[in-house]
Amino acid sequence: ATRAYEQVEFPERETRDPTRRAQRLAARAENAPAKAYEVRQRSVRTSNGESRAVARTYLEDHYTNPLGDMICQCCHQKMPFALPDGSPYFEASELLESFTSEHAENHLAMCPTCAAKWRYANPATDGEIRTLLAGAVAPELQLTLAGEPVRLRFTQVHLDDVRTLAGLGR
Repeated sequence: ATRAYEQVEFPERETRDPTRRAQRLAARAENAPAKAYEVRQRSVRTSNGESRAVARTYLEDHYTNPLGDMICQCCHQKMPFALPDGSPYFEASELLESFTSEHAENHLAMCPTCAAKWRYANPATDGEIRTLLAGAVAPELQLTLAGEPVRLRFTQVHLDDVRTLAGLGR
């Protein structure tokens, strides 16, 4: 079980002198700097719109269990909520960034927390992930995300598809 799902006590905090605090905050607010904006040129990936939709369909097909629940490949929990249309909210995270073309199979079905860990707290390089993919004897990879060991699980078909794309065979 991960810490994210533990019951913890919510912090409480009160001020000793609410009037003084309000006066100090009002004074700071009066002298606060104005928000500043500037136009910046940037490069934005535009090729993934249609392939992201195909990836989402692919992942929903592979990671929805017989009860109709979509499961995160990383924490193995049901996706946290449904969108207004009834579909599960999940993030389609890219597995290997080194591909130069778009592939639906190169995505992972992740809950928002695991997707953030994958994106911001994943020390594994594409080369290391390729090595794990090539050596996997079960449809899962043992990784470390946010300093904790995780089992990134796949359907066998998805794992085989990724290996094919990566030129790793079976």
